[in-house]
Amino acid sequence: MANVSSALQWSVIRKSSCFLIKRNGKNYTKEPSNLRGVNSYRYNGLVQEKTVGVEASADGKGVTLVTKNKNRNKPVKSHTRIPLKKNNSRRAFKTIMKTLKGQGYRKDLQAYKIKMASKSPQERLQAELNELKKVQRDLQNATESRQTLDAQLNENKLVKEELDLVKDNTKVYKLIGPALVQQPLVEARQNVSKRIEYISAELKRKEEQVKDLQKKQDGCQESMAKLKQEFDQLPPQPAANA
Repeated sequence: MANVSSALQWSVIRKSSCFLIKRNGKNYTKEPSNLRGVNSYRYNGLVQEKTVGVEASADGKGVTLVTKNKNRNKPVKSHTRIPLKKNNSRRAFKTIMKTLKGQGYRKDLQAYKIKMASKSPQERLQAELNELKKVQRDLQNATESRQTLDAQLNENKLVKEELDLVKDNTKVYKLIGPALVQQPLVEARQNVSKRIEYISAELKRKEEQVKDLQKKQDGCQESMAKLKQEFDQLPPQPAANA
């Protein structure tokens, strides 16, 4: 498919790739060289002319930088693999930067791959687990805040309904500290309406935050699954001598 545009290839495989995974109503992917595991044209590792990936070395002592070259019509020769040893991280960084910059890769891919190459699968798995725990804490806090706002909104709606039923000549009081202070009925209605408007806006913002955190949680879980698979494929380490 060397003469077929990336956009056309994407339109063909976006919903039919064998690497697709669907969880919780969202689409993810396990294709090689997809940095985020997200089923999108930007990160797709099959159709983009320039892709980059990091694979665990067979001996478990380093990683391999994988980039796509110009032999797109020859799958066997379409990728270049450069071993990066863990015992020389500075040289690994220089190799990654030189390779990606020289081939005109996007800056976000360069930074992401340097971060990945600097850690072993075990370290990346632990880092992803820490990130997942943080996201789960934030999600719990955001969910509790949303529930509080929802309760406040219902309470103020109930107060508004009661004030709408009150006759115009009825005296209304509001509690300020330990004292009850008389308040004009029109002002009381306006204040409640303003509170409802404010709480509704905050509730909408909090709901968007919850949705974003749920997406992050799903992304972390997918990344952990991929890292776990990579970790399980590593050869067993030799037992230390007693």
